[in-house]
Amino acid sequence: MEIIMISRIRKLYARGLCIAASLMVIFTAVSAFADPMHVAVRSLDLKMFNRLIKAQQDLTATDSAGMTALHHACALGVVEMVQALLENGALASQTCNLGNNALHYAVSMGALCLDPQPPASPLTICPLTVPAMLASAGVDVNLLNSKGEAPLHIAARNGLVGVIATLLQSGADPHIRTSAGETPLHLIGGSLAQIAAQVLILGGARLDAVANDGSKPIDRAVSRGNLLLINMLKQYETKESP
Repeated sequence: MEIIMISRIRKLYARGLCIAASLMVIFTAVSAFADPMHVAVRSLDLKMFNRLIKAQQDLTATDSAGMTALHHACALGVVEMVQALLENGALASQTCNLGNNALHYAVSMGALCLDPQPPASPLTICPLTVPAMLASAGVDVNLLNSKGEAPLHIAARNGLVGVIATLLQSGADPHIRTSAGETPLHLIGGSLAQIAAQVLILGGARLDAVANDGSKPIDRAVSRGNLLLINMLKQYETKESP
């Protein structure tokens, strides 16, 4: 429910419908949490946010889901807020009740970077930038959450090409496995799956990796009926054959 609401808020914000987005945030905030910094982040209220930063608001405070203000800012992809939170003591390594760190949330949304023009907002929405910021802050890029998923698994499932590249450059393990033995290449999806898979392979992902159910990445591609991905994986398998 939380991820769905965040997605709706981002869409409204991107369209310049800040009032509608703020009302939606207020509605969810009442039932989910009352921390003022969380409200400021979720409502994209930069003035309130800056006041709380200057007042040295507790940045480790969590809501009922164990999420911090940094988690929310990363889920929304708000560059300025993420930067300010990190510079003022927010812990990039702090996890929520589901075992997600800030990076898990940063890679859970879309990959489009938006630069709203005044008078809409001075904020920049960019899920491509935020993961790199978190990696520089020392976040564990290979942390497995309670579902047994690392950020790279999530980015691969969504086919986020730029995010996958950023994670690999930041030290993400292309061989890392879920609790089901799946590598990111097993989970590759989205409209840009073919390109995302190429990035993973060039980053060291193995085509012969076998999940707990005995499947290889190409078997998963076949089960999803992605012909472009199937053909691309076959080409790479041919290249790797002796």
